[in-house]
Amino acid sequence: IMAGQKKGEITKRKIIESSKKLFYTKGYNKTLMQNIADDAEIALGTLTYHYSKKESIASTILYNYITNINTYIDQHSESNLNAFQTHFIASIPYYKNLLEDQHSRQFYCEVIMSETLYSGDVTEDPLALFFKGMKAQCLRDYRIPKMGYQLELASIFEVGGRNRLIKKYTEGKLKNISIENIANYLSSNMGKLLHIPEDEIIASQELALQFNNEHDLSQIHALL
Repeated sequence: IMAGQKKGEITKRKIIESSKKLFYTKGYNKTLMQNIADDAEIALGTLTYHYSKKESIASTILYNYITNINTYIDQHSESNLNAFQTHFIASIPYYKNLLEDQHSRQFYCEVIMSETLYSGDVTEDPLALFFKGMKAQCLRDYRIPKMGYQLELASIFEVGGRNRLIKKYTEGKLKNISIENIANYLSSNMGKLLHIPEDEIIASQELALQFNNEHDLSQIHALL
């Protein structure tokens, strides 16, 4: 079994590497599952065995990306950060590194406009699962009572607004607003939707700006 698992992990890594390369050069929409299989030198059936749809691959890539950013923050932070503080710090490089590079920006916009990510079906969506877990941890950290269905509504509302905002930014319609400002606004807004106290949101924003001024996370990329 171990050998089979190892072979499966190697194949999955090959798929992710091929996908990252193709998504970067061709874009998300123009890359077909067959292209990925060809580049990874595997049969299409092998590809769909590991990832049944292209969205799952994109979700895995973005999940790995946010995990790499969070790992960096964890290793370089002088204090123990909670889930919301980490999210606030991570959001700035997450969006900057995606949106400042033309190819990554095209990939990210095509993914969020396809509206299949964060759709709530978390079985093959590690990114959605990650955000769900992170929000639940925020509620625990601040001892906020379970929100029940409100958490689901807040998440749908937040994702819809975020995607529209990013789209407007990439279309050049938010000319005088920096990516940092957008990232901070999105994190603050998420905090408000989760009922995190206002003073904690403000403190987390100051912490995020300070951390990102002192550390260079520009080397962590989603695709290349």
